[in-house]
Parts: sequence; C-alpha cells; structure tokens
Amino acid sequence: VTGVQTCALPIWEEAGLTDRDQLARLALKWNLAVEGLTLSLVGAEDGAQLENSLRAVSEPDFNEEEAAALQALRTSETYREFSSTKRQRF
Repeated sequence: VTGVQTCALPIWEEAGLTDRDQLARLALKWNLAVEGLTLSLVGAEDGAQLENSLRAVSEPDFNEEEAAALQALRTSETYREFSSTKRQRF
C-alpha cells in the first residue's frame, strides 16, 4: 500500500467502497478525464494490475456503477471536509 493509498483508505471505507480494482480504475479514469492533462503515470506490481489499468484506458467513460461510486466519494464527510479546506488554502 502506497502513501497515497494509505491516506485515501478512510474515505474509501467511509463511502462503502472496498473493490481496490474498481478504485484504481476510477482514479485513472478521473485523471484521464481532466481536460488539459498531458501525462498520467500508471504503476503495476503484476500483470493483473496492468490489465486493470488497461481496462480503464480502453473504456474511459464512467459506467453507472463507477458514477455512483464517485458520487459516494464526493458526498462523504471526509471529502467534503477536505474539499472545503483545500478551497480555503488555495
């Protein structure tokens, strides 16, 4: 588990999301959806993780399940707290 994953775990759990493959795809798809983004680095420890990332790239649009997962993340208390603090700092 990387440092980023360790920090993000509470929000995933709070939103009721436990499928790490789905979360990895969501993160990659979200990055790819950011207009003006010119680079997104993907790391994989094994072939299964690489295949999961390739699936996200080959199907870049969010399906209904993924859109619902993103909504669950955005409406979590942790996200709302982070979002408001981020806006105040920047």
